[in-house]
Amino acid sequence: MGDSIINLDNMDQALGFNIRKEVYLYLTAKILFDNGSGDPDKLQKYMNERIDIIENIAKVKRPFRVVENGKTLMEVT
Repeated sequence: MGDSIINLDNMDQALGFNIRKEVYLYLTAKILFDNGSGDPDKLQKYMNERIDIIENIAKVKRPFRVVENGKTLMEVT
């Protein structure tokens, strides 16, 4: 069974906006986490919450990818 693909190009505008927002919040937290900024436990919890929200909005489970304009914005294994 392969990854679920969340294609923002083919999605309702409001749903796409909400998923895009969560992706960028996740990616920002991941940058902080990777750079050793902030509390790593809190950042990990925050990133997991973003993933859970995306799963709930898009009605998918891990693993999944979020794609827009042919580019992968986020990949969760």
